[in-house]
Order: sequence, then structure tokens, then C-alpha cells
Amino acid sequence: MILAIQMKGWCVGMQGDWKKALEFFQEVHQLANHTLKSLAPLGYAYAKLGQKEKALEYISKLEQR
Repeated sequence: MILAIQMKGWCVGMQGDWKKALEFFQEVHQLANHTLKSLAPLGYAYAKLGQKEKALEYISKLEQR
């Protein structure tokens, strides 16, 4: 279930482990099987990890959608 994996990512992230959350969000994005779906959590996790350019890349993809 994609939603369960995504929620695990948010729970882990809110506990402070954004690196692990990013792994969950990447899995969700892969399972969504569409290049422009499930991007917001990825962008948020990259921003929390201080990876500004990667976060902006996902924001740009969200704008395309």
C-alpha cells in the first residue's frame, strides 16, 4: 500500500530522520510509476536535509504537473 509507506516516511521524518524518510518517499515515487507523481514529499525531505537544489528540482517538476 503506497499510502502506508508514505505515512511511514512522514512519521520517521517528523521524528527527525529525514534521510530514512527520503528512502520511503523514493519507494513511493517508484511505486507510483509516473515521473510527475508523489513529488511533494520528496521535495520536502530534500529541503529538510538541506539539499536546496534537489528540493527546487522537485518543486519545478510539481509546477510541470
